[in-house]
Amino acid sequence: MGTSDVRLDPVLNKELWKRGIKGIPYRIRVRISRKRNDEKDAKEKLFSYVQAVNVASPKGLETTVVEADA
Repeated sequence: MGTSDVRLDPVLNKELWKRGIKGIPYRIRVRISRKRNDEKDAKEKLFSYVQAVNVASPKGLETTVVEADA
């Protein structure tokens, strides 16, 4: 995504660890989006935000690029 600042959604963290340390899922569908950094002392003006996406089965899914309408 071209940013060195990557932030994880707390829901993603819960999704990864919900089955415990021995039950980590092999595949999980995530959405990565670039967002504007509104902090006052930010080094970069953009950051990447990673969040979990609910799907029935992540098996067989391919990468899709979605362009945002601005």
